[in-house]
Amino acid sequence: MSSDTAIIDRRLSPETIIAAALMTPGVDGRLKLSQIAKMIHRLKNRGINISRMTCYLTGGSAHCDDLDRFVSKLHSFGFATDLSPVTLSSDGRIQCEKILSDAALEENAEELAVLGDRLIESFNELGYRP
Repeated sequence: MSSDTAIIDRRLSPETIIAAALMTPGVDGRLKLSQIAKMIHRLKNRGINISRMTCYLTGGSAHCDDLDRFVSKLHSFGFATDLSPVTLSSDGRIQCEKILSDAALEENAEELAVLGDRLIESFNELGYRP
């Protein structure tokens, strides 16, 4: 199955989706939580099952409770140096990479590649540029 046509029906963990979003080129140090939430929210229209996450739109703005908790936890452990825009420390990037490498072993590396492609598409569609 090529990553251009793949649809991810299985539920990826919220942590995997969020770590992938934070590691999308151009996100770290540039986007606010609401902008990252909008990227994640758009995934459901791109064939990615995000049903395990609490993401919603209100008044044109996106919100994702799982993202807020994840980034707050990173910040409390010193893995994020700023919350607006979200800025990961080098240890924070290592933590996200570990989540993604563990997910590649537990879930499926091809699905993670599709997820990464879909996040980049969402990033670009929203007018964000690396």
